Amino acid sequence: MKSCVGAKCCKNLLANLTNGYTNVEGMDDIFDAIIFNMFFTIILLSFLAFLRAIYFTKKQNGRDWPKNWLEFIYSDREVDLLHEENPIKYFHPDAYLHSSLHDFTDLITNRYMLNKSDKAIAIINTKYQNIRKSHQEKLKSVGQKRHWIFDYTFIKDEDILKHRGKDAIHYLLFQRYIIYILALFSFVSIVILIPVNMIGGNSLNTYYEMSTINNVKNTSSLLWIHTFTTLIIVLVGVFMMKKFSDYIVLPLNETDGKTILIQNLPKKARNADKLKQFIEVNFSNVEVTQITYTYNVEPINNLLKDIKACKLSIDYCKEYEQHFGYTLLVRPFMFGLICPKCPLCGICYYQHRLYDYRKQLKNEVIKTLDQPQHAAFVQFKTSMMAKKLLEHFELTQHTRLLNTINSCSQKFCGFNWKNTNVADPYGYFQWITQPAPFPEDIEWSDIIINNRTSYICSIILNLLTIVIFLFFTTPIVALNFLQEIFIFGMGPTKVADIENNKLNIGFIQIKWVRYLSALIMNGFACVIPNLIMIIELFVPQTSKSEKNSKMMKMVYLYSILMVLIFPSLGLMSGQLLIKKISEKTFPRDFYKCLFPANYSPFFIYYVISCIFITNPAQLLRLPELGSYLYSCIIYYPKTEAEFGRARMETNFQFCYSSNYPRFLLIFTIVVTYSIASPILAPLGLLFMLSKHLLDRYHIYYLYSTTQVINANIHQNAILFVLISFFFTFLQLTTYTNTRNEFSLTFKPSNIYQQNQ
Repeated sequence: MKSCVGAKCCKNLLANLTNGYTNVEGMDDIFDAIIFNMFFTIILLSFLAFLRAIYFTKKQNGRDWPKNWLEFIYSDREVDLLHEENPIKYFHPDAYLHSSLHDFTDLITNRYMLNKSDKAIAIINTKYQNIRKSHQEKLKSVGQKRHWIFDYTFIKDEDILKHRGKDAIHYLLFQRYIIYILALFSFVSIVILIPVNMIGGNSLNTYYEMSTINNVKNTSSLLWIHTFTTLIIVLVGVFMMKKFSDYIVLPLNETDGKTILIQNLPKKARNADKLKQFIEVNFSNVEVTQITYTYNVEPINNLLKDIKACKLSIDYCKEYEQHFGYTLLVRPFMFGLICPKCPLCGICYYQHRLYDYRKQLKNEVIKTLDQPQHAAFVQFKTSMMAKKLLEHFELTQHTRLLNTINSCSQKFCGFNWKNTNVADPYGYFQWITQPAPFPEDIEWSDIIINNRTSYICSIILNLLTIVIFLFFTTPIVALNFLQEIFIFGMGPTKVADIENNKLNIGFIQIKWVRYLSALIMNGFACVIPNLIMIIELFVPQTSKSEKNSKMMKMVYLYSILMVLIFPSLGLMSGQLLIKKISEKTFPRDFYKCLFPANYSPFFIYYVISCIFITNPAQLLRLPELGSYLYSCIIYYPKTEAEFGRARMETNFQFCYSSNYPRFLLIFTIVVTYSIASPILAPLGLLFMLSKHLLDRYHIYYLYSTTQVINANIHQNAILFVLISFFFTFLQLTTYTNTRNEFSLTFKPSNIYQQNQ
């Protein structure tokens, strides 16, 4: 009786699967989709090759003036943009001071420092400048060669490690291990699984259905081959992830452990000498060697960007004069290119602006240094002293919590329920301490935010991401609208009606509805995670690694739920899930119907669109195109000398926390459904090969340096791979359990007819 209920629930769930979009008439549909996408890809690559050929031809012939949209979008980034800041190590005396203030350390009076050494700084800066110089020579050599396509394709790992860092190598190495796993999966699928499915005995109608696990009879012993194959592949995959983890194991404490971060300091405690005296008096056998306060450096950063932009504009004007033989005249007004006002000398104008910005910078630095924020980095003589202080504050957390509750009750309720006679002029009971992050890992814009404001922002923004996930995930409205358009005015029709009128409608129209439904899902899978990632950027975090790790988990979780789990359950959004649970119409044994084999055709279309559309579309550099259009509105109407500023604003970073979930989503889909539909494995391998080559080019030539700082991001990627293997076992388990209850080879139209 229980199994009958489970079978009925599974039928009802599978009946809701997107109104027939998951049916594939045969291999011809898949081949047609591949051919169409390949045609689109060939056109796209030919167009890009033509643009790059024009750009390099003009550059080699010295005809790269004036600068235009081709130069702006499709030229490689300058090394000065790819390497923006010098790396800072923990032993740097100014390590815990923002880099924008390094040139103004002589103006800092509210600071305690026992000793200082510049020898290590000079060594680091000299080594870094040598790396920049070699990278510049490498980029120039590529631009001077005719076979630049091969140089872009076959970039050496040594060059990537030297110029882009070990995190880039770890990222690309992880992709190689994924490629090895998918290569094994593809070999097993083609050599073992597809032949076994062909001789399964069910004799289904089309070649595609015969290649799936549905063609194997319920009682056939051939199903054991799928089980053992899955077990072997998963074991090999776990072994490869273990090998990869050996490469990314970093020391847990790369710093010396002498520095701690103290937050929530009141204004009375924002004096270095008084704070040092207070700590050494209240904690025995503790010696403070350095105290560095944090500052709101956003105005200084903006002025530094303006200064750098002015220098780039001056260089542009000088190159313009050298190339054309006369001075560039500018009209620095809105819509200056068509403004009737008298033009100005470009070099003189930008030199005057540069002088004004430098004067403003000096005043802003003095103003900023007079206003230390609530956070300070305190360095002790030994790591044991720092550990002693951290342990003390960890043991007194409950005291600080009670004081917080007491202060809130006094402020909002007007009474004091906790009497205390202990004076606390330095706000000691409100201090929040933690080990100092790595200097390069500090999120300077968030560390100065008040803790109360930080908590409020975190709650609001996380609620916003949940709302987006619940109401804007799978595009059910777009799918319904697409159905109404492509069925030529038939309106909301049932699957049975569509199948019965297939000859009258035409085969091509139905095929494109199915294909475009996967394409729309692909588009939402690109847009929604980006939106969530942008929201997570505003959630305050102390360190960049914490922010990136949380962002990576959120993007992967939402992507998996939106693209894989909800559609596999016949749900088109999180809103529908909540509705079914509240109405008690969602079956308790829904897990028996998770990842049905009938839904694999939809993911075949999805992976095909990712291979031939999503990956090649990244070569179009749409963010650069959007930045160019923005520059045409903001900068270019004033003067063309703002080209350097616009290029500087278009400098993007290669974010590992968003790129890992993108290809791991495809990997999870492929691994989950490859046992049921073996044709997915070669498609997944093709996707990873193209993605790997594309990322190598972007990391080395296009995006600026981004450091992960610790191994959390790479360890999260390993965790996601293990989750994918769990989904593989879950899919095979649910399939074998439900095959004895009813046949999964039915069509959704049959269910509609039975329900009627």
